[in-house]
Amino acid sequence: MSKQSRQPVYHARTKSTFGSAAKPAKRFGKVRQQHRGASSVKQSRSPVASLYLVVRALCNAVKAFPWRPCCLHLSIFGFWLLVLTGAVFGARWADQPISRIEVVGDFKQIRQQVVEAELTAALEQSFFTFDLSDIQQQLENRAWVHTANVERQWPGILQVELLEEQALAEWNDRGFVSTEGKVVMLPDSPGLDHLPAFYGEHEHAALMLSTFNQWQSQLATVELKIDSLRLTKRGAWQIGFAGDWILNLGKAQVDERLQRFIAVYGKRLYQDADNIRAIDARYTQGVSVTWKALPELTAVSSK
Repeated sequence: MSKQSRQPVYHARTKSTFGSAAKPAKRFGKVRQQHRGASSVKQSRSPVASLYLVVRALCNAVKAFPWRPCCLHLSIFGFWLLVLTGAVFGARWADQPISRIEVVGDFKQIRQQVVEAELTAALEQSFFTFDLSDIQQQLENRAWVHTANVERQWPGILQVELLEEQALAEWNDRGFVSTEGKVVMLPDSPGLDHLPAFYGEHEHAALMLSTFNQWQSQLATVELKIDSLRLTKRGAWQIGFAGDWILNLGKAQVDERLQRFIAVYGKRLYQDADNIRAIDARYTQGVSVTWKALPELTAVSSK
């Protein structure tokens, strides 16, 4: 085969090659036409169809939503919200303002009306939030109050129970000593004239109380009752009796001296008790008596 016969074949193949290369352009054009057709279809979709698709999507979302767990949580939340709301409104309803104050107790020195008047500031206060400790402290600071018990009584009642101090003796003419050795100072001492009188330093009140109880039981054996008891700064003891006469015991061996006086008084002196002005028991063998009618001193032996 000659070169001239081969050359046309080559050109034919070359054309076919270029012809096949131009085919994709035609296909691309068809694809663009298809896309244009699809977009035209979408654009031409009716509003009813679009609404249907939206509703359908919402229905599917509602079906897929976990309703059971959510309803359980909502019911629990609603229950506790109802309980809390009821508790708040119930507490407000129960918290009635204090409308009445009751003061109770067995009183001899405390004036009930005065105490109630002092507590009027508590009226119209909150029943639950009112501070009872302040009222209790205020009452126990009063002179004649030993203890105070303050309680709430629904609705709106504040009850105060007072335990009055039991005075054992007057103290330096300005107060009294309680049965527990507590010294209470007063501007005056109403109704205490029948009590024995103590005279001494404040720090000696407990000692004088215990000594009084001890000596009074011993003197009762000779039918004597202590009318006054004095303890000086130097530590000297002096007992006063009804009939305005005194017994000096000094500072040392006071218990032995008291026993010696009781022995002498029980033997003889009790017969002339109305004439006694003073007795001095600071002797080792007896006592010295000062008589009201006789100014001279008479020595009386305890033997």
